[in-house]
Amino acid sequence: MTCSSCVAKIESNLKKLPGIKSVSVVLLTNRGRIEYDPTQIGPRDIIKYLSVRFTLKLFRKISFDFDCHRKIFRFLRLF
Repeated sequence: MTCSSCVAKIESNLKKLPGIKSVSVVLLTNRGRIEYDPTQIGPRDIIKYLSVRFTLKLFRKISFDFDCHRKIFRFLRLF
């Protein structure tokens, strides 16, 4: 990300996805926080959506169960 319009574009487009509750992206740190409803969308869907334009890293478990957390890290190790 290089400008605040990138941040606004990411936040507004993610909020349009079903199951996304809130999105907060910080330009200076190049990090974001996404809260979502796991019955409607999952981390893989979010990663797939964003990875088209950005390199992603999962920094910590926020609001999903341990089994899901383990599956995500197994998935990310494939790349």
